[in-house]
Amino acid sequence: MNKLTYLPAQPIGDGVYRMELGAMEIFELEIGVAPGGGPRQLGATPRPIHLILSSLMSGRIEDGEGGTVGNPFASIASEGDIRNVVRLGLIGGGMDKDDAREIVNKFSPPHRPLSELHDIAAALVYAHIVGVDDVA
Repeated sequence: MNKLTYLPAQPIGDGVYRMELGAMEIFELEIGVAPGGGPRQLGATPRPIHLILSSLMSGRIEDGEGGTVGNPFASIASEGDIRNVVRLGLIGGGMDKDDAREIVNKFSPPHRPLSELHDIAAALVYAHIVGVDDVA
């Protein structure tokens, strides 16, 4: 079976979107560009994508069906990382930057629980690094 490095049809809120982390999106995640487009604080240390995956996967357990379920009380992922991964995944999937930011804002706290985006962010970075089965 072929492995995909993107999510072809990811539900978010009331829509379904293609999500992918391409080279530019990974660069932005690793270097640490803030959601507003400016750099993180001076002296911020770049973080490899594997470290971001580790933080997103912390506190997750296998669900017995080939997936994972997150425990928000055991996770070390930051809300900023979760929101940025989802936003950049939408952009990498072909969405306009402003539309991607609007969707993330609409379907994250205080409007929706952060755990919904956390699950998507973990799946997206996992797909980029390990790959996911192509069910088509």
